[in-house]
Order: sequence, then C-alpha cells, then structure tokens
Amino acid sequence: MKFGRAAMRTIAGAFLGAIGLLCGSSVFPAPGTAAAQDDSPAILAPGARVVRLFHEGSFTEGPAMGPDGCVYFSDLTFEPDTTGADGHIWKFDPATGTCTIFRSPSGMSNGIEFDAGGRMIVAQGSDFGGRGIVAIDLVTGKGGILASHFKGQPLNSPNDLVVDGKGRVYFTDPRYGDQTSMKQPVMGVYRLDRNGALTLITERIPMPNGIALSPDQRTLYVACNDEGVEDESRPPEGSISSFDILPDGSVQFHAVLIRFAGTRLPDGIAIDARGNLYVAIRDEAKPGVGVITPAGAEIAWIPVPEVPSNVAFGGLVCCPLGLIQHWTICMNRIKVILDTDIGSDIDDAVALAYLLEHPGCDLLGITTVTGEAVKRASLASALCRRAGKEIPIYPGAEHPLLTEQKQLYAQQAAALEPWPHQKEFPVGEAVEFMRRTIRRYPGEVVLLTVAPLTNIGLLFLVDSEIPRLLKGLVMMCGRFFDPPPKGYGAIEWNARVDAYATRIVYRAPVRVHRSIGLDVTHRVSMSPPEFRQAFAGYRLFDPILEWAEIWFKDWPGTTFHDPLAAAVVFDPTLCSFRRGNVRIATEPEESFGATEWTPEDEAGAHEVAAHVNAARFFEQYLSVIGKGAR
Repeated sequence: MKFGRAAMRTIAGAFLGAIGLLCGSSVFPAPGTAAAQDDSPAILAPGARVVRLFHEGSFTEGPAMGPDGCVYFSDLTFEPDTTGADGHIWKFDPATGTCTIFRSPSGMSNGIEFDAGGRMIVAQGSDFGGRGIVAIDLVTGKGGILASHFKGQPLNSPNDLVVDGKGRVYFTDPRYGDQTSMKQPVMGVYRLDRNGALTLITERIPMPNGIALSPDQRTLYVACNDEGVEDESRPPEGSISSFDILPDGSVQFHAVLIRFAGTRLPDGIAIDARGNLYVAIRDEAKPGVGVITPAGAEIAWIPVPEVPSNVAFGGLVCCPLGLIQHWTICMNRIKVILDTDIGSDIDDAVALAYLLEHPGCDLLGITTVTGEAVKRASLASALCRRAGKEIPIYPGAEHPLLTEQKQLYAQQAAALEPWPHQKEFPVGEAVEFMRRTIRRYPGEVVLLTVAPLTNIGLLFLVDSEIPRLLKGLVMMCGRFFDPPPKGYGAIEWNARVDAYATRIVYRAPVRVHRSIGLDVTHRVSMSPPEFRQAFAGYRLFDPILEWAEIWFKDWPGTTFHDPLAAAVVFDPTLCSFRRGNVRIATEPEESFGATEWTPEDEAGAHEVAAHVNAARFFEQYLSVIGKGAR
C-alpha cells in the first residue's frame, strides 16, 4: 500500500516468553516456534495458533492497550465515497471478545498511544484526515488538538507516535500517496513538548514511519518505510535508525541499526524488556514480525498469515483487514511492588487482595514498614498463600529516619494464627530488594506505596537513580484541597509518621509522581454491615473479614484509601488529577508532615487526585474480586 502506516510502541511491561498469534474466528495453521539464530530463546510458545479477531476493516492500524484493559485500534478508510471516509477507532474488549466503534469519524486516526494520565494520544493522517496530533479523554470522549502546524504550515500526515516518561510526544510525519497538498519541505520526525512547543528533531529519514523508545528511554528508533512508488527510479528502502536522546529531548543520530533487503519494509515497532525490537515486516512473499537486538542482529522470525502493518505486546498484530492476537494473553500485566503497613488499618489487606486477584497485575514483591514489620509481613504472606501465590515479602524499616515511631503495633496480627502464614523472612533486605528489582526492569515497575514512606525514602537515598528508573510512583499520601474529614487529623497519617522521608520522596524526579490524598479517598467507604455483606463468601476475604473485626472495634467502617490507590495503577481515569508541586512541612511541630500544594498546570512535578468516580471504583473493585474463588 502507498498509504501511511503507523507502528505500535512499547506497551508497558513488554513480555519475553511467547507471542502466540491469534486472529479471530478463523483458525490458521499453528506457526510453531519462531526461527531463531544462535542460541536465542524461541519467541513463540510451542503449538501457538492464530485466530482472526476482527476482519471488517478497510486498513487497520495503531493497536494500543488502554488503561481500562481494552485494545483500541485505527481503521483507515481512504476512498471519498466510503461510508465514514475519514476513519474509525475501534475498541476490542477481551472480556467479551467483541469489537465496537469507539470514535467515528476519527479524523483518519493512525498511530494511537496512551499517556501517563490515561489520555488517548492520536496521530491523524491526511486523505480527509485531521493532519495533526490530538488528545482524547476516554471518560468524557472530549478531544483537543495538540499540534497541527509547523512554522505556519500544516503537517504532512502524522503517522506514528510514542510518549516518553516526561509526557513528550515524538511522532513521524511522512506523506504517502498524493503529495500535491504537502506544505512541509521535509518528511520529518518531531517532538511535541507538554507546553505545546513543536520541534523538528530530524529530517534524515527519507520516509519515517514506525517509532519507538528503548526501555531506558535513552534511544529513539525510527523505521524508514520508503516503497519508492513516488519515484519509480528509486528502489524501495527499508531500514531502522537509532538516535541518542539528549537531556533536553533533542536527538543525535547514532547509527543505521539494520537495513532490510529487497521488498522487506519495516512498519510498526514494539520493544521488549531486554530492548529487542519486534518489527512488523511488510513483505507479500514472507509476511511476519522480525525480532532485532539493540545491536542490529535479527535473532528470530515470527510468521503471520497476512502482511502486518502493526505489532503490540499482548500478542497484537494489525494486518490490513483485521486484528490478530495471542490466544493466551488478553491484557498487558503491569509490574508492581507494594510497600504497605498492613495490620493497622484494614484497607491495606483489602488493597493487597485486589492486587492478588487483578489479572493485569504482576506483583513482583511486597515490603512492609513501621512497627512490628515482621508481623506485618506474616499478615501479607497469609493472604498470598490464601490466593495460592508465592510472592517475595521483605520486612522493612521499623523506625522513621529522625523521629519517634508513631505506629508501633500491627494490631490485626492478633487474629493471624488460624491462617497459614510465613514466619521467617529475610530481615534488613527490603530496600535492596526494591533497588535490585527496579534496576532489573528499568522503566517498567510501578512502585505502589500505601504506608508511611520510610522504606521509599531510604531507597531513594541509597540509590539516587532509582526514581528515574521507575515507570511510576503511586501513593496513598497527603491531603491537598479539602478540610480533613470528620475523625481524621489535619495532617494525613502516611505523610506525618515520617515527614523527613515524605519530603525526600516528593523531591525525587519520578516521571509519573501520583498521589491519591485523604480528601479524595474518604469518599469511598463502607459501613461494617456493608463490608461484611460485600465480601462474605469470597475465599480470599475469609481472613480479612476476621481481621476487620479488630479494626471495627475502634472505627465505624472501612475507607478504601489504599484500594483506590491500587486501582489507579491500572485505571488512572478513576480519578481526575491536577498537576502542581507538593512541599512537605517539617516545622513547626504542629505542621509536621503537612502536604502544601501549589498548582502549576503542566509544569508541576506532581499529580494529585482531585475527584474520584466512586461508583465506577466500586464497580471495578468488586468485578476484580469477583473473579476469585468463593
């Protein structure tokens, strides 16, 4: 095809084990194990098969996993007399196996990505399209134009895009087909900053198409997909080039990573945790996905039954008329480390239950903090065993950095004995476990902290690079807008218990620094009778219901502080967020730990929750728990 083609970017977490390929209701012959050179591991699972999921499209493109666990993809319609001549965005729901229209017309949407706030960022092409970059709110459906012109002239035909950890959008702007309306002098690659500034970062790629970031976000990859059809004297050119990303977001050409021979033309790119590139190769004679190392060696080949235009993790591949997907994977799993003071407020246990049952959660480990950290670790282990999962658990710091401990005991441990649990743990290794794990998966781990911040403060002190290596930091911490709810102190507990550690954490340069504060979490609560009724009969909740009775002796119900923070990891749209800067007071004594909020629009380092959709939160939470055994 001579039309624009987008690529799929890194979908958080990337997997290494298998990309089985599924494609709808028709079953194709099993492709078996991908061809691999040297001693490289097989990419496909043995016996993997393909089943077509969708085949109604004109030319499908840009698959992306949304924060709601659904897959969104573009359908480009090129003919002016076609119904919906400027394209559609479809939504595939893995839970029902159905595709429905999400947005039509789409302005000829091509590449799709989601930013840290859960917004859909879309590249709109030409051929009756918007020729720009737009943002769409998944909840309200409202859209806005982020960029459409450069130096006073319209863009060519934005094709593919990727969003980095700082919220900057890198996109390609080629022009396939009719170029008579093309106003830009080059086909370039651009960077769109959060303040709206648009910069041409390179024009050395003749026909830039797919684009992707390395896991450490230090390298930008750009595919050249030049069919040569606009100039018949020029042979087709297919290659992937790498660029070093400099601190200011500009790029410096590094190398041509790989050149493809003959009619093999690269399109979409996805990148796994080891930095390998998975490239959709448009070749009528041999369609498939090539696996390329960061050094440029092709180590494996994944055959597909149709010429692919896009590839995404979760096993998704777009072909001109449809969508194919791995039959064992329905949604991307997010790597999570949980830091908790389970054993005091019952909501920590309720949050852990959610993580253990969530199909999209890859819980890498649990650390505990504050007094009786070992007993807290035992409580966490009881739930993990009840769920049938072996999760690494590390007791952490029992004492704040500079002050006396305000939370000495894990009261719910009094009801621990009837439940099988671990009693011996590696003591003193919590910070090293977090440091080692985050470095093992750079750019992939969400650190979820629902406790006083001593462990996290120590982690950031021990290894100052860790904040930049996180995918994100999500915290139940602080109070930012409203007066304290009835029964609560003026200063939120997690921030107050170790204010010096809290200050360290808020000063850390984390790419997504998100807080869910007390003034929002208090809006999601249950009375003791509601709590007992909601969770009676769920096997995982048997111990939690017993532990909750200890909590109910002193509190008139359960507030879902920590479960809301956990749910936001997987669906940020449950809350609306405001951006700004948070300062932590460490004096005078009566203000110790106060979270002082200054709104800064797009320039702020922190995102804090302003509102929550309580009904949707409970619906989602109960849906996840309902997947477990009764």
